[in-house]
Amino acid sequence: IPNGVRIDYLRIYYYDTGASNSQAWVTRYDNAGSFTDVAYVTSAGDTGYGTQLSPLIEHVVDNVSYSYVLNWRPLVTGSSMALCGLRVAYRLP
Repeated sequence: IPNGVRIDYLRIYYYDTGASNSQAWVTRYDNAGSFTDVAYVTSAGDTGYGTQLSPLIEHVVDNVSYSYVLNWRPLVTGSSMALCGLRVAYRLP
């Protein structure tokens, strides 16, 4: 993600037929070992293929001081849940 852009949303695309939801988030790491989750979204269980959008985030990216990572946690094993994609919506400064 380019430095200085504003992250507005995180969207998850998924396949989920289990009772549990999967989770996706963007984490910001500094050089001292600290981290902050700046975006968070979950799937909706028992729906098959679907997509969910996070609330508005409005986080300005600072690649000079921080590193950013996309994360996904399925919360189940097996074929009842799969990640189809993650999309970060951002605006140029």
